[in-house]
Amino acid sequence: MIEWQDIVNAAFLFGATLFMGLNINQLYKDKLVRGVSAWPFIYFLSWNFYSLYYLVHLNQLVSFVLEFGFIAVSLFYVGQILHYQRVEKQLMRINQNK
Repeated sequence: MIEWQDIVNAAFLFGATLFMGLNINQLYKDKLVRGVSAWPFIYFLSWNFYSLYYLVHLNQLVSFVLEFGFIAVSLFYVGQILHYQRVEKQLMRINQNK
């Protein structure tokens, strides 16, 4: 049986996934990383992976399923941060060699 706590938690996960999507969209538009570090997102990703284990033991299966979506979006965002930081470093090296 699905409990109300699972539905509320799943709604928060769904919202978090949508808001992370806003970050992804803005970073894609800007193509620059300013004032953001990947480390906090990496920390929270480790918590999300633990949550997969924990939610099963709480029998919160709706939240468990939505956790996968949030993890996927978070992994994409961290990858995006690291990519644009690397691109910027390469461009700085090219400009220094001119």
